[in-house]
Amino acid sequence: MERSMAAALGGRAWPLLGSFFLLLSLGWFLSRLFGVEIDTSVTERDAVAAGPPNILLLVADDLGYNDTSAFGATGIATPALEDIARQGVSFRRHYAHATCTPSRVALLTGRHAERFGFRHDGMEIPLEIVTLPEALRSNGYSTHLVGKWHAGEMREQSLPLAQGFDSYFGFHNQWALAAQLPRGEYAYVKPTYINPLLREGHAEPIQHQGHLTDILGERTQAIIKSGVRADSPWFIYHGFLAPHAPIEPAQRYAKQFPDTPEGRYRALVRHLDDTVAGFMRTLEETGQADNTVVIFVSDNGGTNLERDNNYPFFGRKNETYEGSVRTPLLMRLPKLQAAGEVINAVVMNTDIYPTIMALAGAQVTDRLDGSNLMPLLHGGSIGERLLSWEQYHWNINALSYTVLDETGRWRLSSMYGLTPALYDLQGDMRGKTDVASTHTDNTNALQIKYRERQWALSQFYPHEVKRGEKTLYTGWDMQRTPLHHGFSLGLAFAKQQLADEVSTVLAQQKDLWTLTLDAGREIRLKIGDQQLDGGYLDDRACQEIVITGNYQPAARVAAIAEAYRLKLYVNGQLRDILKTVPKNYPRLAKAHHATEIWHGGRAVFSNSPVSTAREIYYPERLPEEHRALFTASYQRDELEYPRMEYLSRNLCGEN
Repeated sequence: MERSMAAALGGRAWPLLGSFFLLLSLGWFLSRLFGVEIDTSVTERDAVAAGPPNILLLVADDLGYNDTSAFGATGIATPALEDIARQGVSFRRHYAHATCTPSRVALLTGRHAERFGFRHDGMEIPLEIVTLPEALRSNGYSTHLVGKWHAGEMREQSLPLAQGFDSYFGFHNQWALAAQLPRGEYAYVKPTYINPLLREGHAEPIQHQGHLTDILGERTQAIIKSGVRADSPWFIYHGFLAPHAPIEPAQRYAKQFPDTPEGRYRALVRHLDDTVAGFMRTLEETGQADNTVVIFVSDNGGTNLERDNNYPFFGRKNETYEGSVRTPLLMRLPKLQAAGEVINAVVMNTDIYPTIMALAGAQVTDRLDGSNLMPLLHGGSIGERLLSWEQYHWNINALSYTVLDETGRWRLSSMYGLTPALYDLQGDMRGKTDVASTHTDNTNALQIKYRERQWALSQFYPHEVKRGEKTLYTGWDMQRTPLHHGFSLGLAFAKQQLADEVSTVLAQQKDLWTLTLDAGREIRLKIGDQQLDGGYLDDRACQEIVITGNYQPAARVAAIAEAYRLKLYVNGQLRDILKTVPKNYPRLAKAHHATEIWHGGRAVFSNSPVSTAREIYYPERLPEEHRALFTASYQRDELEYPRMEYLSRNLCGEN
C-alpha cells in the first residue's frame, strides 16, 4: 500500500490533523454564513488520510456480557472499559464463539473457524489463508502478539511467527503456563497465573516471576512506548488469560474484595481493567492516543461458576445458547466522531478483521465471512446474515450447534445433537423460553438451513492440477491429510474409466495411504500398517468411494486418551472400520505430499467426518443411561451429526 506523507513521518501527523480540523471548522462557518450544506462527517477514509492508525486489539478470556459495567449496571466495575465505551462505540449484539480456540481463529482470519476444522478443536490455520497480522504486515505494519495464542499448535508452521506476527511473547495455551510433564507422561496440569512459563518467539518456555497479567501488561507497554520511535504503524494483539480459570488474582487485588469465589473473580477482572487503563495512559503520555484504534472483545461467554457472568442472557461457555456466544465488543475510534455511540445491529467477531483493514486504509484481497462494520457508524447497514456455531463430539458422533436466523430474532439450539430448542429473542431477549413446539415451521426451516450450512463450511478446496488422467491436490496440508480431528475424502469414478482384470491405484498420498482396485474389482485402503477392505464395485455408471473419520489425539496435560476411527464407504455402504491408530504412520512429516486421484476421478474434500443413518451407532465413554439416550435418538434419526448425503450429492448425485 502506498504510504501517505503522514505515514512517512512515522504516523505522527499533527500538522495534517490540525489542518484537517481547521477545514471542518471552516465548513461549519461557511454553512452558517451562506446556508451551504457541506458534509463534515468523518469517514474511515478521511481518518486514514492523516496516517494509518496504530491498532491495539485486546482479547479477554471467558469475560461474560455481565462482567463489565460498560455493558450494564450489574456488571463488575471496569472504569477503563467504561471510558472506552464513552469515547467510542459499544456493540450490544456482538457474537463470538462458545469456546476459546474457534473465536481466536475467527478473529485472526475473518472467517468462520469451522472452515478450517475447528469444532472446537482443530489443527492449524492453513498456510494458504492470509491472517489479519499478515495482511497488516503487507501494508506496512509491525505486528506483535502478547499473551494467549491457542489457535493451532500442531507444528512450527501453525504458530504465531509463521502466521504473520513479527514478535510473540506469551503462551500457546493455558496448560502450557505450568510446569510441563516429562515426555510420555499423561496427567491433568493445572494452569497458573503465578510465575508462569512463557515463550519468546518459538523458543522453549522460560519461567517468569510475578503475576501473568502484570508480566504481559509490561511487555505490551514496552511495545507501545517503542512505537513513538517507529517509522511505521503498529498492531498489537494482546491476549489476556483473565478472567479464565484458575481464579488466581494478584494479592494486591485479592485483598480489595471478599475472600469468596465471586470476590476473587472480581479481583481478576479489576486487574484486567487496570491493565487496560495503563495502556490508555501510555498512549496519552507518548502522544499516540489520537492515532490509535483500541478494540476490546471477549472470546466467549463466561462460565457462570463464580457469578452470573452472562446476565441477562441464558447459557454459558461451551453451550449453544444466547449467553454462550454474546460477548462485549468495544471500539475506540478517535478520528471518527463516534463517542458514546451504541449499536444494536447483529455483528460477529469475524467482522473485526475487515473492520481493522478498513480503518488501516488497506484492501482486503481475500473473500472473508466478516463484514466491515464502519457503515453502521454512519447509519448504514451491513446486511442480514445467517450465523451458526457448532462443536463436534467424537465420542457420540454428534454436533452441538446453534443457528441465528437472518433477522436476528430466531435462535435454534441443540446440545449434543439432541432435539433442538427454538428461542424467540424478540419475545424473550434472554433466549431462555423454548417455543419450538408452537413454531414447528421455523424450527424445521432453521434445521434445514443449518445442515446446508454445516456442509458448506466443512468443504475446502486445495490447489488442483490435472495431468492427463491424474489430478494432483496440494495445499491445506493438515486438513487434506487424515491426521487429527475430522477428515473426509469423497471420490467419484466413471465405470468405463476402471479397466476390468487390472490391479491399479485409484488414489494415494505417497507414504501415507493408498486406495487400490485389484483385478477382481475389490477395493482396498492401506494406511500405515493397517488395511481396510471395501468389498466389490457393482455395475452402476458412477462409482462412489468415501474415506472418512476422526482422530482425537491424546492430551498429555489434560489426561485425555486417544480415540481413532476411520471408515471406508463404497457406493453409500459402510464396508470397513479401523479403530486403532496405524503404526509407523509418519503423519506430520509427510502431510505436504500431494493427494493423487487417478483414472479421471473427481475428489471432494471436507474437514468433518460423515456418517449415514444405516450404520451401527457406537457411542463411547458414556454412562449406560446416556448411552441408551443417544442410541435411541440416533435410531429415530433425531440425532444431529455430519451427514453423508451432503457429500454424496457432490459425487455421483442420486446415482
